[in-house]
Amino acid sequence: MCLFGALAGITRAQYEYGNACSSLTDQYCGQVSNCNSCRWSWPVGSDWNDASAACRCETADGNSDEDAQPQPPTEDYTYGDLCRNATDQYCGDVDCAECRWSWPAFSDWNSPDAACRCAVERDTSPEPVTPEEDYTYGDLCRNATDQYCGDVDCAECRWSWPAFSDWNDPDAACRCAVERDTSPEPEPDTSEEEDYTYGDLCRNATDQYCADVDCAECRWSWPAFSDWNDPDAACRCAVKKGEEDESSGAGFPSLDVEINGESTVLYVQTPSWSSATTSGPELGFDYNNRMYLSTVDELDTGKYFRANLLGGSLQYDVDLSQSGCGCVTALYTVLMPAVDNVSDPFKYCDANQVGGHWCPEFDIMEANKYAFKAVGHSCTPANANGVFPSCDRAGQCSIDVLNNGVEADYGPGAAHTINTERPFSVVAAFHETGALFTGYTTVLEQEGRSVVLETSNCAYLEQMTTDMTDMVFVMSNWGGSNLDWLQHGVCTGQCDSRNTFSSLSNLKIFTNSYDPDEPVDPVDPVDPVDPEDAVEPLPEMFYARPCPEWKDDSLCTDDCDCFVSWPADDPLKWRSAENACRCMPKQKAPEAYTHGEQCSDLSKGDCYGCDSCSESWPKFDAMRWRSAERMCRCEQEEPQGLTYGAACANLYDGQCGAGCNSCVEATDSSGEMQCRCAPGEIKQLVWGVKLASSLDAGLCGDSCKECRWSWEQSDPLESLGTSATYRCRNW
Repeated sequence: MCLFGALAGITRAQYEYGNACSSLTDQYCGQVSNCNSCRWSWPVGSDWNDASAACRCETADGNSDEDAQPQPPTEDYTYGDLCRNATDQYCGDVDCAECRWSWPAFSDWNSPDAACRCAVERDTSPEPVTPEEDYTYGDLCRNATDQYCGDVDCAECRWSWPAFSDWNDPDAACRCAVERDTSPEPEPDTSEEEDYTYGDLCRNATDQYCADVDCAECRWSWPAFSDWNDPDAACRCAVKKGEEDESSGAGFPSLDVEINGESTVLYVQTPSWSSATTSGPELGFDYNNRMYLSTVDELDTGKYFRANLLGGSLQYDVDLSQSGCGCVTALYTVLMPAVDNVSDPFKYCDANQVGGHWCPEFDIMEANKYAFKAVGHSCTPANANGVFPSCDRAGQCSIDVLNNGVEADYGPGAAHTINTERPFSVVAAFHETGALFTGYTTVLEQEGRSVVLETSNCAYLEQMTTDMTDMVFVMSNWGGSNLDWLQHGVCTGQCDSRNTFSSLSNLKIFTNSYDPDEPVDPVDPVDPVDPEDAVEPLPEMFYARPCPEWKDDSLCTDDCDCFVSWPADDPLKWRSAENACRCMPKQKAPEAYTHGEQCSDLSKGDCYGCDSCSESWPKFDAMRWRSAERMCRCEQEEPQGLTYGAACANLYDGQCGAGCNSCVEATDSSGEMQCRCAPGEIKQLVWGVKLASSLDAGLCGDSCKECRWSWEQSDPLESLGTSATYRCRNW
């Protein structure tokens, strides 16, 4: 018997084991070398929420027949109720913020060694003022009451740090990611149907457990936290007779997409064992789900949405922050429906014969927060009946972010070019050369940074030329224990099926037939009076850095800030065909911006001449860090003790800046007076394409060089609302 069994009298066999913990080193698992199965456990005869419940090592490499649980260290205590004072007993030995009654782990509250001990020492720095939604959440903390989690009834306490910083930021701490429901969450009963992962169809609808019910869809299945070869894996009924009609009825959720520049409504169809949610252009789904895009809201395999991607492209935003190691979030196309699939009403097929049927497949994205890959899978030509005899499971002509020879370009944390703890954008273009599919380019983008992955002149893809003109879009999320083909050892662990939410949004598809209108010469119309019809917004530009001497600055005037810029909505960013030096509009007052992480390159943005420069965006912009006005700006301390007086001549005088509704004289404590924007009077504006006939129209004042129709971003009537008027954009 191991040391723990000898001292505590409790062996591995005397514990019940439940769900997998988040890592193989959680709690007591970290004290066992080579632990290969770390699970939540509790003494036999108690329950999952017993005071002694914890993450323990169920099995370890090389000692699966031994008890894998070590003796806990003497400093490991179970903490209970708060003591009366923060200085009671042992709490007085430190500067204690949270003093609790405690007892040695695996004993009881009335143990002779029970006493008041400090559960959380006081932090000498004040609590950060960053709003809750601006934290990045990482691993679970030890207890649900650690640090700031103790302020609420917390169900999921995680290590967190301010957005745009890193995990070791001085303000990093345990904070509550999910507050507890009023009713305790029971330990899942793996006998329930929904706690199994379902795979391929079994041979007969009466195989093994399927025979216990009137089964319409019998599939190989295994417990949700294990793998397909688990000892408990077996044929179980995924869909009972009578239930299969539920998945073919009307009512599939709609999804707003853009096809060739036109807004279109598609429908997200899911089998009975799968589910998804939509909200406008956003699709959300969790673990073990599969979805198909259709043109109708009821099951009709002839109405699946198809797009000719040969020579076309698509773009979308994706959030993989909860898709951890062992998980796969996928967007791909397959040549559905399978003519030989008579058991599945959706007639699914793919190049790995999942469900028992082959067909060509192109994986646009197979990814999690640690890895991103795309690959094509061709098949042996179909027979006379349209049945594919076999396909290339592994595929060829892949792009892989972990094999592109660039360090730290993708992964969780602010040190990466693409920080997967936050949403990012994907643009995929499919190359056509001589009417053949020859390669593709995938660009990952986030906050002005990009990673380009490309494969070209790949003869293998020519076999898929016809396939790429007529395939169905599929989205899925699943997990597995052997994902070296994707993760290449950069992380370990199984997919946590409880917290694997992924989202795809703002899907735009441009087919081979897409022929955009010729760009119109951007000449601003001039309207001598207030417009009676709606005014289109002026296309937004992203301003990156001052124009270098070698670059053409003919679009700039001598008296403006000339910056390298490109259209804010151009997915090619700095590679845009419209990249040029332009006059940057006047900026808002310094206090109008939220500042994030420091800018390492002081040549970017508007950093010239300052000691501290950081990523910033308007506080009032609903897009926040995704704002087109995001750039590196100097950080300035806000003046204190200001006294406000009479109005200044123009809304942009002195330090008032753009977007100010009330520019007044402000005197500081030293007696110095400057024009500043009154508190609460800086607004986020939308500029229109209409110019005024005179430079002093509306609110443009007497020093304006560009007087333009504008309105507040929050105005529900936009250009026809009460906030709309002529304002000065440059002076």
